[in-house]
Amino acid sequence: MKLISIENWQANDPKIWIVNTKHITHIHLDDGNVIIKLSCGSSLRTKFTDVGYAVDYIQRAPSYSFTGGK
Repeated sequence: MKLISIENWQANDPKIWIVNTKHITHIHLDDGNVIIKLSCGSSLRTKFTDVGYAVDYIQRAPSYSFTGGK
């Protein structure tokens, strides 16, 4: 399982999503932003403006690791 972090597109309050790359079902361009669809039915509107760049990031992104705790 590879978990990566992706920032969603939201002008006022962007959020970071942690995504299991095995659950990405498809990626497409919609109104200038790349949309990532997940197997759970969620859609993530990203800051990417090109599908190729989004795919490259997903392939190369370091795995997210949870840190901290007591």
